[in-house]
Parts: sequence; C-alpha cells; structure tokens
Amino acid sequence: MSIKRKTFFPKISRFIILIFSILIISTPLLEAKTVKAAENSLKVELKRLNGTIKLTAKKSIKRPDGGNTNYTTYTDYKDKFEYLTMNGEAVFCIEPWMQAKNGFTYTYGDLKTLLDNNKELQNKIELVAYYGWYASNKAMEDYASTQLLIWELMSEYGLYQLNWQIKPSFYDVKKKAIIKNIENSNKFPSFKGQTIDTKLGETTKLVDQNNVLYNYMKAQGYDPNTNIEKNGYILRYGIDNSNQYLEITPTEHAISGTSLTFNNIPKEYQGTNIAYVNPNSQKVSPLSKVSSSNFFNLKLNLKKESILKLLKVDENNNPVKGVTFEASYNSDFSGDKWEMTTDINGIASKELQESNKTVYVREKSVPNYLVKSDEIKSIVLKANESNEIKFVNKIVKGKVKIVKTDLENGFKLSGAKFEVKNKEDNKVIEILETNEQGFAESKLLNYGEYIIKEIKAPKNYKLDEKDFLIKITENNQVITVDVPNEKENGTLEFTKTDLSTGKPVSGATIEFYKKGNDKPFLTAITDTNGKVSKEGASGEVDRITENGGITLSEGEYFFKETNAPKGYILNDEEHPFKIVAGEVTKDTLPNEKANGTLEFNKKTNSPSEKREIKNNKKFEIVKTGSNFDINTLLYVGISLVLVSMISAFVLRKRKIS
Repeated sequence: MSIKRKTFFPKISRFIILIFSILIISTPLLEAKTVKAAENSLKVELKRLNGTIKLTAKKSIKRPDGGNTNYTTYTDYKDKFEYLTMNGEAVFCIEPWMQAKNGFTYTYGDLKTLLDNNKELQNKIELVAYYGWYASNKAMEDYASTQLLIWELMSEYGLYQLNWQIKPSFYDVKKKAIIKNIENSNKFPSFKGQTIDTKLGETTKLVDQNNVLYNYMKAQGYDPNTNIEKNGYILRYGIDNSNQYLEITPTEHAISGTSLTFNNIPKEYQGTNIAYVNPNSQKVSPLSKVSSSNFFNLKLNLKKESILKLLKVDENNNPVKGVTFEASYNSDFSGDKWEMTTDINGIASKELQESNKTVYVREKSVPNYLVKSDEIKSIVLKANESNEIKFVNKIVKGKVKIVKTDLENGFKLSGAKFEVKNKEDNKVIEILETNEQGFAESKLLNYGEYIIKEIKAPKNYKLDEKDFLIKITENNQVITVDVPNEKENGTLEFTKTDLSTGKPVSGATIEFYKKGNDKPFLTAITDTNGKVSKEGASGEVDRITENGGITLSEGEYFFKETNAPKGYILNDEEHPFKIVAGEVTKDTLPNEKANGTLEFNKKTNSPSEKREIKNNKKFEIVKTGSNFDINTLLYVGISLVLVSMISAFVLRKRKIS
C-alpha cells in the first residue's frame, strides 16, 4: 500500500509547530493501555490469492489549528494481498487511509472510539469478521473479502471515501454469502420466547417457520440428528420437508420450569474487541468478538398430569364401544363428577391435574347387549402415569323353549327336531329335540335374533315349515315357542267292482262321510277303472288324487252308493273304513247284476203280445263277465246259414248230373 500526503501550512512560528507536534504524539498515548510494546508487533505479509485488487482510500482529518490533513492511500495488488497479524493472530485494518508498517509495535486502543462511536457500524463489521473469517475455511480469499467488506462499510458510514477500480472476481460471491448470514443472524426461530408444556413419554416437535434454528444450534456446537441433554430434557434438531425443527422429550429427571438460551454466536466469539494503535501505522483489530449477538429463550414445563384410563371389554375380552362411565373424587359421587365414553377400542381416557388422589368410577350406561354392572371401582392417581381401570361385562343371555303339541287335541309330542340359527350370519347354533313331555330347551343364547325351524316332525305328523323369529333382549329371558303339528293324511284307494268278475265298474255314484256326520264331504262318480274321478264330482274335490285315490286325515269314515251303474243292483249300505296317518287304506264296493228280461213276438191270429219269462234261477241273458255275447251269437248263426245254403247247392248239382 502506497501513500501520498499534501500538507499546506501557513506561516507560523516555531512555537506553534512544537505545540502541534506534542499534541499529535500524546493523543495515542492517552488512548493506550499500559502494556509492553514488544508484545504487540504488527506483521505484514503479502499472500497469494486469485484476483486483482485496485482501490483508493481518501481521508481528510481536521487539525487543531483548523486546517485539514488529507490522506490518500492506493491499494494495487495482483494475485496477492496484505495479510496482517498481531502476535500471531489475524487482524484487520480499520484505518485504510494509513499505511500498515511491518514490525511496528502497538498499544491498545478503544475500537468504539476509533469508529467514531458508531455502535451500529461496530456491530456490522464484527459480524462481517465472524461470518467472513472466523466461521469460514480461513482461505486467503476469505481474509481479503472480509477486509474489503469492512472497508466498504466504513466508507458507507462516512468514515472515509473508498473508490473501487478493480474488484477481485471472488469478492461478490463471498460478499453475498456474508451479508446473507448477517441478515439471518438478525432473525429468530418462530417459537422464540415460548413456554412449552411437555409430558413424560411424549415428544414435542417445534417447527421453525423462519428456518434459522440451525444457526443457533450449530453456534452452540450441537450436531443435527443427535441427542442433546439439558436439565433432564432430550433435545434433537433436524430438517423435515425443508423445515427446520426442534424436538423436546422430557425424561423422568426433567426439571419443570427449565429455561434454555440459544445464541447464534459461539460463546468463545462473544465479548468486547480490542484495537491496536500506533500513530505512524494503520490501526488494526482482530475483530474476534461479537459484542451484540442475538439469542432466544425457551421455557420448558413438565406437566405432572395423571391420566385416567378406562378399559371396557365383554366376557370374551372383546373391546366394547359406547360405554358411558361416571367418575368422581367422592365415593358417593356427590359434588363435581364427569363422564367418559369408550371408543372403538373400548378405551376412555382423561387427563387430570391431580395426583395422589383417589378417583371413583362406575358404569352409567352400556350397550343393550351387555349386562350393566353396579360395581364401583377406584384408583389412586399417580402423576405422569396411565392409571388404568378395567371393567368386564357379561353379555345378555336367554333361552328358547319349544312346546310341541297335536293340533287337534293338544297332546304333547316327542321326537320333533328343531334347528336354532343366528339370524345375522345364518349359522346353526344348536339342534333341539322334544322330549316325552313335548318340550325342548336351548342352551344360553347371546343377545340377538334367532330363527327357530322344525327340521323333523314327529312320526305321522306333518312338518311345520314356518320360521319362528325370536329376540333375546333381556338377561335370563326365556322365550316359549308353541309349535302345534297336524297329523299326516292317509289315503283311501277305493275301487268299484263287479261282484262276479271282480272287474272295475264305471258310472257308480258314491258319497263319502266322516263318521258322525250326516252330510257327505265328497260325492264322486267312478270311471272306467272303478276309481273316483274329479269329473262330475262335488264337495271337497281336491281330496281326489290323480290316480283316483282320496286323501283324508286320520280318523273313521264311511261311504255308500247312491246311484248304481246301469244293469247293476244299488248297494246303498254304509261301508265304514278307517284312515291311519301315513298309510294307504284299500276298499272295494262290489255290485251285483240286475235280473234279465226276454221279449219276443208270437205269431197268432191275435195281436202280438209281450210275454215275460221269469227264470226262478235268475237266468241272466247277459251277465257281466261271460265269454259268450250277442255279437258272437249272430256271427255263428250267419255262418251256419251260409254253410247250409252252400251244401244244398252242391247236392242239387250232383243230382242233376
């Protein structure tokens, strides 16, 4: 660094010159501290860097006599820059209009005074020195950038005039990074000054919306994603989705009310800077301290809460949702009380601000399928613990009782089988069978709907195919289901026959009666098979089957003929028969042929007369079942006549011959 001075003195006496010289020499002595001069020796080295630096520094200083001394310093370096040290420690020039002289000894001075008592400027150049040099890799480019930015700031605040000619290529990038760090140093995490309530077993996560937490944590020497212990609290910081965060987890040794302070400048760099002065050389300072750093506080409280946890399960250990409990600090539930309702996991919990106190709990309401318990349980609350009470409820159960009876007489019937099915999933729960008293009782069935259905009827009874729906809604409930059964029908196989031949006879009208009744329930006519037919029938016609049988319930009946087939004698006697359930009863009604009548004409002189020839032996001209009928007789007669005529004709020809 070269320097040129232009001094303009008026003509004064030697006395004034002497006084002025004494003042100049004495001023730095007044500022200096008492030290050994040999300990503060300035060392000036030219060190290499990549870039050219060319600038001019100008300063006009008013003299005591009212005149001005103007200083102009030229800095012109290519690929090198002055590196200043004092006692082996890097120092920075704070008087750029003066020349730094190697080997000069210095005394201590006051930095604030040297910066015209400008506290704001002092804070800025201290931060420039910290972020530009002390927090950097300490390359020569870092030192040069820090020194040049200090000079720029001093010029901006009017301490002197800086004129750039050439800036090194690295300077703008370094300068931008330093300024950004300084700007961030004036920011605080978004949770600055908050009081954080913590709980044992829980981690509280604070997200910094300003993303400056790292500056403070790194300044304390803490690495991210590692555990940091503070008064029984575990701290951990990191980045999640580009957001910086701080996690706080209390341990059992955590001290409630702990206040934590985080500074964005390391402790060793906090404090007051010194300055080195020499009247004939540049004033310098290490600027290794930041006198006004930023910090934030957090207050951590440990909430000593007691958690009351109620667990509700049924007798099968399944969680129960929707159970409402009533809790109180009084055993008789007087005074203040509160309600708690279980969730889908059968859990109801509440944070209480009490500890070492007894709480009483009882059920207020339960779902319909459970039996409500009247038991009162209690627990002594322990701080920062889950105080659990478990309630087990029985499921509402009931039974179904089946009564099996005869539909007509009400007699109890055994041997009927029933299935019990769960309506919800249609699964068979149990198979029941009625005993000798006609009863069947199920096992205990859980609350719900069930379907009772007969799957096997008693012998000779019809199966009841209806579904009986029952609902178990009360504990120890017994539901009685009456299932009367109708006896099975029997079948009458009736046939109308010829008395002599036993062959079926059609055309007979038959009436059927229930014993004790005087009105027929069915009137029918026999067909060619001697069976009754629906054709021409009246009454309960549907009892007639396709094959001519008659379906009847068990009991005693009779039938009688009201109209005989043509040529037959009417059989009007009552013919009783008995029907047994599930069996076939066969019966026949044979008919006898009526007497025959022969009519012929006798050739007399008197008008023709009709005579009836009676055969006391009941000679029948035509008898049903004979192998000889009128058609055969005619055929034989005609054949005999033809044979006689042919024979006569043959005999006559012979005689003629």
